[in-house]
Amino acid sequence: MAYNTRSGGRGYGAASGGNRMVQKGPADHWVHGDWNARCDECYLKQKASQMFLRWDNCRVCFRCIEIRNPQDFVRGVPDNQAPPWTRPTPPPTFASGGTGGDGGGDELIDAQIVGGSLLG
Repeated sequence: MAYNTRSGGRGYGAASGGNRMVQKGPADHWVHGDWNARCDECYLKQKASQMFLRWDNCRVCFRCIEIRNPQDFVRGVPDNQAPPWTRPTPPPTFASGGTGGDGGGDELIDAQIVGGSLLG
């Protein structure tokens, strides 16, 4: 069976008699009143006093902080397309009997009914 000649034992690390220590990061130190926390975005370990509260209520590190998009605050401008005043459409005016034209029958003055039948 092959032995690891680097550490002098079978396993790796301090638990098996090797010479490797547990790696510590930049947040692995003691600060009075502070604790370690993980970034919600990248899961990097930081001290809680160095975390930021982002606009979407996430606690993030300085690498993941971002401002809210300014387009989220844009409000639509109402576009009132109604004219300032209007008048109702007048009812059609009919001429009856022999009051106009050749006296032949019912005619509409705006040429919509000719000879008693509706055109259009």
